[in-house]
Amino acid sequence: MLERREVLKIIFRKIKNRKAVVISTTGLIGRECVELVGCNQHFYMAGSMGLASSIGLGIAVSKPNVRVISIDGDGSFLMNLGGICTIGAKKPKNFIHIILDNGCYYSTGGMKTYSLGISLEKIVKLAGYKKAFVCKNVKEFKEKLEIALKARGPIFLRVYITPRGKRKLPRPSTLKPFYLNLKKELQRW
Repeated sequence: MLERREVLKIIFRKIKNRKAVVISTTGLIGRECVELVGCNQHFYMAGSMGLASSIGLGIAVSKPNVRVISIDGDGSFLMNLGGICTIGAKKPKNFIHIILDNGCYYSTGGMKTYSLGISLEKIVKLAGYKKAFVCKNVKEFKEKLEIALKARGPIFLRVYITPRGKRKLPRPSTLKPFYLNLKKELQRW
């Protein structure tokens, strides 16, 4: 299994010189993104668990020439199954949905989710996603991410990660810098 930070570093390295934006979920995933790359062209949710994919969908539809990567935890993914159906129906070709699945709500104390007993990849395929991949190690993740960055979406990657990682991470104190920087980048593209 992979570590959360390792997965995020791979994503940001792969998109460094591409027209791509990351929309990440609330909690430790978003906070880890802030620490790793700051907020110049990405948007990290604060306080809206489950809505990263819906915001990502809106950007993907309005900016079809920009690759949009929504990063969710398994808990936030399960909170917004209605949004998954909308993504499947809209079929944004530039949309990648990555789920970091550790089987728990790690940001809030480690209570278990039900993700490990459910085929999330079957759910998204039934909803209308073009492709769905499962990644259990670095090699698989790098290969599938590369495919996703080149393929027509929506694409789904379920990445199994360990239920651990850095906890003392910076919190976004306001969304204004995130929003303004993202808006500026999207207007430039």
